Amino acid sequence: MSDLVKTQFGYHIIKLVDKRPGTTRSSPTSGSSSPTSLRTSARRPAADLAQSLEQQIRKPADLDKVAKLRASPCRSRLLRA
Repeated sequence: MSDLVKTQFGYHIIKLVDKRPGTTRSSPTSGSSSPTSLRTSARRPAADLAQSLEQQIRKPADLDKVAKLRASPCRSRLLRA
C-alpha cells in the first residue's frame, strides 16, 4: 500500500492488486499513426468549422440565423460588467 496521496479529489491510499507486462496497442482506425498526428488531424475539421462560422456570424443577430440553419439551439448569456 502507498502512503497517503493527495489529488484534486482528496486524499487516497493506493493498493496495487495486479501487475501486467506492458503491451502496445494499435489504433483500429489509423494503423501506425502516432497519437500526436491523430490529434493534429482531428483539429482540422474543427478549425474549418470555426472559420466557416466566423465568416457567417458578423453580428449578434447572425448567431440565431446560423443556429437555425444548423438546427442547433442557440444558448447565449449576457455578461454584465
